[in-house]
Amino acid sequence: MALATVLALSACGGGSAALETLAGVGTGGSGLAEGTVSGFGSVFIDGVEYDDSNASVAQDDGAGESVNAELKLGQRVRLVLDSSSKVQSVMVMPQLVGPVTQAMDAAGTFKVMGQGVRLGDTTAQAGFSAASPALGDELEVHGSWVYDKATASYVLSASRVEKLTSAPDPVQLSGLVQSIAGSTLRLNSADGISLQTSSMPAGLAVGRLVRVWASRAALTAAAGKTLLASRLVDATLSATELAEQTLRLGGQAAQYNAAARTLEIQGVKVQLPAGLQVDEAALSRGDFVALEVKRTGGVLVATALNLRGGAGGAADLGQSVSLKAVSSGVDWKATPVRFKLRGVDVMASQLVVDATCRQAGTEVDLLIEVKGRLATATDTVVATELRCTPLGNNTNGNGSTVSRSGSVSQLNLKARNFVLQTARDPITVQWDAQTYLPIEFIKHPESLTGQSVEVEGVYQTGVLRARKIKRSH
Repeated sequence: MALATVLALSACGGGSAALETLAGVGTGGSGLAEGTVSGFGSVFIDGVEYDDSNASVAQDDGAGESVNAELKLGQRVRLVLDSSSKVQSVMVMPQLVGPVTQAMDAAGTFKVMGQGVRLGDTTAQAGFSAASPALGDELEVHGSWVYDKATASYVLSASRVEKLTSAPDPVQLSGLVQSIAGSTLRLNSADGISLQTSSMPAGLAVGRLVRVWASRAALTAAAGKTLLASRLVDATLSATELAEQTLRLGGQAAQYNAAARTLEIQGVKVQLPAGLQVDEAALSRGDFVALEVKRTGGVLVATALNLRGGAGGAADLGQSVSLKAVSSGVDWKATPVRFKLRGVDVMASQLVVDATCRQAGTEVDLLIEVKGRLATATDTVVATELRCTPLGNNTNGNGSTVSRSGSVSQLNLKARNFVLQTARDPITVQWDAQTYLPIEFIKHPESLTGQSVEVEGVYQTGVLRARKIKRSH
């Protein structure tokens, strides 16, 4: 128990302070960014790279505490940025965590705890053997809520759907509030799921995005009636919460009003000034949009707008995936080339692999850069471009994220370090309060010894400072 406590304290970190980002208020931050994870160099959000080398990454555990989380492609996240746009903290924000209650229908919609979900060409899907989720599957779903006129309800356009290996408890829902009556509210449509809470957030209004947790027992007891929530939070960014900070906001446009020149993303209502040119047809049909927003008086006003694939020009706003890290052990002569980089499965034909990669040995350290797109119904990246840069004598990767695999020896829980025995040489690995560790290692820290693990981190004074430690697969 003492050993478990040492490791758990170092892995969980942060307490509830990191949850300040849920309300859009970051301690000491000068900016916010909310959108979809589209790659790792540091971290890419909707195609824009942010330096997250010193950032904490957390997720709400349902009880109001933050626990360290792992960043994955397609997740919806909120960043708190400092004055130089470096990331101070990342909050991972799944929209639905629970069972599939209705399989895919003819319109391409399935339901998670009664909430409509749709998949797209750029949806990352993990953990599935079938082409789509099945009735009873336990899922974690990320995405943007968009209004569907045909059903007069909000549907979650999924950016990531991951099948869970066990049933979560509590479950988590989210959505746009459609009505409030005392302590009861409805989500996503006039006859949507009914929720009852004993702690209604002050000032909660129709149109706001909420995140809701309930016990598995309460979900079973509700059986299509009113669900008793154990916790409910208002997750919408507003002009008041934004204060003097700037905001970069990405997602699918909803409720575009051409006359008023307003649109919504995840319940955030934004005014489009008269001088800002927009593609009204694209906004009306709910295309993916990226905004830069500032507060003017009590209103959030867009200062820039780009549409995915539109004439705005800001790359493709994360429709493609970017990966970058120092690694080795890749068989560059294989057809196709297959490897894992930053925890992401990559597949590349020889046509897109540059000569520098092919000339390197499998044990040579290279800075590997991948651009590509997700294969349909997977979270595997099919490379469209793959480049390698030899490190020469700079074995530390010049500050880049380094991926290493090997077995754990000489574990020292008090000092929070171990030796990673790789195929080439031993490496000292140090972890701290910001390092992501799977729950299996938190519960049984002694089991780390002898385990084959993957470590991601950055070298500092000859030691690999780990950002993530996972079991090798």
